[in-house]
Amino acid sequence: MSVAILEGAELAEEIAIGQQAGIQIVGVIATMAWCAAASFVIFAALDTVTGLRVSEEQEMQRLDSVMHEHRGYKF
Repeated sequence: MSVAILEGAELAEEIAIGQQAGIQIVGVIATMAWCAAASFVIFAALDTVTGLRVSEEQEMQRLDSVMHEHRGYKF
């Protein structure tokens, strides 16, 4: 993003600095959209296969004892 703004010279003969900044902004937005979509697919698959959250009952029993059979804190 900063190359087009900070360079001060044209990067190609037919592309001005403002156009290059616009191209880079589109690239940043496309990368963000790709990452969001890929993350959604990965998390949806993980949620289907293993689940992303523990049950409310396990939360109330404290996860240290449920998951590791050990108390992490002595309250």
